[in-house]
Amino acid sequence: MGSGLPTSKFQFVGFFPRGEKKSKQFVLDILEYNGTTIFFESPKRIKRTLEVFFKPYQKSLTFCIAKEISKIHESFFLGSYYDVMEILSKSKSTLKGEFVVLVYAVQETQLYHNSDELYSILMEKMNFTKDTWHLMISAGIIAIELVMLSLEFSRGKSGL
Repeated sequence: MGSGLPTSKFQFVGFFPRGEKKSKQFVLDILEYNGTTIFFESPKRIKRTLEVFFKPYQKSLTFCIAKEISKIHESFFLGSYYDVMEILSKSKSTLKGEFVVLVYAVQETQLYHNSDELYSILMEKMNFTKDTWHLMISAGIIAIELVMLSLEFSRGKSGL
């Protein structure tokens, strides 16, 4: 999957709703969903839509803005609110085309305050060695994937 977001659980919800009340409830529903949420958005509304997520929620969200999926100029913008807004603000040509927005809301139980805490948890619960940790980091396994691995292991679902 081009988004880099977890694919074990996802929901597709159509278009982002219009209207302040509906859009706020939509965002709250996404925040409570334990998986990746996918929806369509128009180029004219994409920045305003992302701003709805910004106010109190940006710390626990990872976005992927997929542009022109399955076309010659397909591209993916992955990162935090700030990362994707910076990319979308660079040029007017970035705001042309068809957009699919993917949002992953990290649940409170999945948040770790720093990599040292995550390292300690993985070492203790999964019997990782320092070499395994460094190999995973050098192989490009990102923090969200490590968290997902640790949660799966703690729930007895991991094949490790």
